Amino acid sequence: MPNTIRFYEVVYIIAPDKTDEQLQAIVDKYTNLITSQGGVIERTDIWERRRLAYAISGYSEGIYVVTHFRALPAVEAELKRVFRISEDTLRSIVVRPDEEYVSAEPAPRLYRPDTAVVSAEAPVAPVASTEPVVAVVEVAPEPQAVAAVAEETVAEATVAEEAVEVDAEA
Repeated sequence: MPNTIRFYEVVYIIAPDKTDEQLQAIVDKYTNLITSQGGVIERTDIWERRRLAYAISGYSEGIYVVTHFRALPAVEAELKRVFRISEDTLRSIVVRPDEEYVSAEPAPRLYRPDTAVVSAEAPVAPVASTEPVVAVVEVAPEPQAVAAVAEETVAEATVAEEAVEVDAEA
């Protein structure tokens, strides 16, 4: 078990008053920690400043950083230890996502300026016309029509019950 490489996701929040250079230095610190221990960084996303659910250390906003990596369990333990003693992050969490999440890689998406976003599986043909794209939308029936159908169904059920009662009496 100790030699099993696993997929991890770490999310940490950095104080919003950090400059871009300080922010990049903090991200590099944790990236270097993972790679120096033998881990492989798959992706790091730095989200914009977001409002926190509650104030942490006097901050009502924070900059979220999400990193996906593969490493041994010892790397996870070391990362958690460093987060506990570091003062440059407000909060952090390291998790192991479900296998379905790890194995199901999203299909790359292609963007065509004249249409909506399409999947990579769909063939993308060059657009020759300038006709607008039309979406098919299913519209729910009006409430009066639904009520009329419901009344007819109840009336039919009542007639059917009366017919059954008449047959039973005969």
